[in-house]
Amino acid sequence: MAASTSFAPSAAATDASSCTSEYSVTSTAWRYRTCGIPDLDQDRIGLPENGRNYCGPTAATNALYYFDGHGYSNLISGESYDPMRNVNFSSVTGIIARVGLLSDTNPLVGTDDRNLMDGLREVFDVTGYGARLGVYKVNMKRTVLSPSRILTLYSQHNSGVNTLLGLIGIYEGGELTGTHMVTIAGASGFSTGQSWITVHNPKATAADDISTQSATVERLVALGDDDGNGAELINWGSAGKKYRLDSIIGIGPRSYSTPSGGR
Repeated sequence: MAASTSFAPSAAATDASSCTSEYSVTSTAWRYRTCGIPDLDQDRIGLPENGRNYCGPTAATNALYYFDGHGYSNLISGESYDPMRNVNFSSVTGIIARVGLLSDTNPLVGTDDRNLMDGLREVFDVTGYGARLGVYKVNMKRTVLSPSRILTLYSQHNSGVNTLLGLIGIYEGGELTGTHMVTIAGASGFSTGQSWITVHNPKATAADDISTQSATVERLVALGDDDGNGAELINWGSAGKKYRLDSIIGIGPRSYSTPSGGR
């Protein structure tokens, strides 16, 4: 999945410092929130092409750091530190580069999502968590249930916290012109049709310094209609383009089955 250089977030920002983890599902409303997921920048000195097409490995590294601090110690080479602090910038860059290497990332094109999943499985196997952590993919096009409800169900799938990566298709004139991957830190919705997701976007703003880690910026994004290519992310990205939630990659406890409503 190649990052679009024009993929600039424009949805509403939220305050990560006031985050409270939660999970609730009823017949009329649902929501989940997972706190403690980093918001790492893909554009950084030390990565090939300064990370221009490293959205996949960066989003995946967010998940790895989360699990490393939540029950899966030593998942990241025995390291224990805050990846958002600039004093750890070089170490974090090395981890992202390693994930990219295991995932066969092409610095000029990006990362195939299947290769990214294989790279994560290799990380789990090497660190001794292959029997405990798994990775899976869910198609989010033309879903039976609301997309936000599906995300909420998967967030606690198999009786444990799952981190979700969102693969976003970028369309111009109805044609797919690129893809981008983000980390999804929350979702909410109502049976009346409204849906939102909370996003950590590895593509920082053009003004950010690629030699330092930018502060966490969470984006609360409304989901719109699905034209067959996934629900649209409203007010997100460049004018003249449509951004749609194509699929998710889930990471969590192994031995899972697909919740009803996914495809």
